[in-house]
Amino acid sequence: AIWMIRPGKKGQRNRRAWLDAALAAIARTGVRGLKVQSLAAELGATTGSLYWHFKDRRALELALLDHWAEESTEGIARQIESLAGTPEERLLELLLLIEKNQTVTRDIAVRSFAAHDEEATKVVKRVDERRAQGVSGLFRAVGFRGHGVAMGTHLFLSYESSAAACTPPALLQPESLGRVNRRAAAAPQNRSSHGVVVRPARCR
Repeated sequence: AIWMIRPGKKGQRNRRAWLDAALAAIARTGVRGLKVQSLAAELGATTGSLYWHFKDRRALELALLDHWAEESTEGIARQIESLAGTPEERLLELLLLIEKNQTVTRDIAVRSFAAHDEEATKVVKRVDERRAQGVSGLFRAVGFRGHGVAMGTHLFLSYESSAAACTPPALLQPESLGRVNRRAAAAPQNRSSHGVVVRPARCR
């Protein structure tokens, strides 16, 4: 599993293990709760093990941002690209992977960090652009064109970044994709000036 800590010798943990633990920690308590002593205790390691891999706390934070980008976006993208199913099936599998990997919880923590950290802001922007690129490509593969691509991408990413109380939009069911695409082209009143649907996703 992506988020599991790999076992190692007592008192020692590899760089990936520290990053996995740190990512899980900020999802629980935010970046302010990212404490070296607590991470070491959780891993059964010494604080010296962390400083072997990271110069200081700031170095850990910066590495954590890249780790989040890799695990929540690039790694998932590679899994989706390797699937042999239809574009519709890959869209649905993407939603399942997002839920399985607790992407939303980790996203909330990193985006909160980005609200007051310039480097975090840059990484979040890069991740958002990469996600939009990947999702829009899937919608084009499904057969969406023009405003339909913008509509599908917007709604998908809105769901992905929403609270877990929201259920997957009906448009993501394979049998509904064609209908939504046609509706997007025929209903300009439902789009913003940029051609993106702005109605919120349906929640429980």
